[in-house]
Amino acid sequence: MAMSWSEKQSVVAQVGEELARRGWQLFGYREDQSDLMTDYYCPASWDGVATHPDYPGVVVGVGVSDYQIRRSGQDEIDARYLPDATCKHCGGSGVDPSGWTLEAARADPTRYHRERIAAEHGPNSGVVALLDTVVSPIPFRSDGRLRCVKCDGRGHALRREEYVRQTWPEFHATPKGRMWHVERAGLIVKSGTGYAQCRGGRWSEAGKRAVRTLCDAIEAAARQTPAAAPVPASAGDAGAFTLSHERDWTWIAFPTKPDEAVRTALKGMGARWSKRRSAWYIQEHIEVKEVSRVVGRRASGLA
Repeated sequence: MAMSWSEKQSVVAQVGEELARRGWQLFGYREDQSDLMTDYYCPASWDGVATHPDYPGVVVGVGVSDYQIRRSGQDEIDARYLPDATCKHCGGSGVDPSGWTLEAARADPTRYHRERIAAEHGPNSGVVALLDTVVSPIPFRSDGRLRCVKCDGRGHALRREEYVRQTWPEFHATPKGRMWHVERAGLIVKSGTGYAQCRGGRWSEAGKRAVRTLCDAIEAAARQTPAAAPVPASAGDAGAFTLSHERDWTWIAFPTKPDEAVRTALKGMGARWSKRRSAWYIQEHIEVKEVSRVVGRRASGLA
């Protein structure tokens, strides 16, 4: 039976969690935030990119889509809130100067809500309390005094600061029809399938074994001794290619059939084979320098 998108995403997250246990650094992983008490469903997810300090230059991709490669080589910016100036409303005490206590608020809830809304939003804000006869103990301190409505009892304001959480490595999308791939120095060296075998890995022992087996295959590909870098072909060599652009399309032609590594690299770029024209094509404008870098060959010129 065909797998749904959510089932595939669950498998990708399971593979990421197993790789993390083996020391891989995951990029774009989010833990399960589901809450059964509130009927909130937010399962673990992973964008499918990982690196390992023991395998320099190696990037693993699991279910990486064309949309996700927009993060390739980019900084991931996050924000944090740091203490700033002392709160002017409470003078740094954290206690609201109105003097309200939990006991007094419950004795006169309507006036309490009216004065608190005026202090927090302004006297003519138009904001009203939904339950003006109920007073929650949450805004109050343990001693019964109301926390400052401006700083929430912190005694100071907060300053938002952006920072680089992590820098993503450069990577390609997983080739179509494959589940995972391993690339080294920008070249896809190995890819494979495995969605169906890993199905139900969170509760099925067979699925868990399949996830471990798949991670073994990924690590085996990462450990492989890198092949010697291909020697750039001169303009007259048989390995050189020609490149042409037609509108936004890029056409790549070789004088002879390229080896499997080059074909895999082309597929990693999103290229497809045109039998009619005996050439590879990509439905976007790709510069010749980028193609040369990926396939490891020099262009003989523009067609």
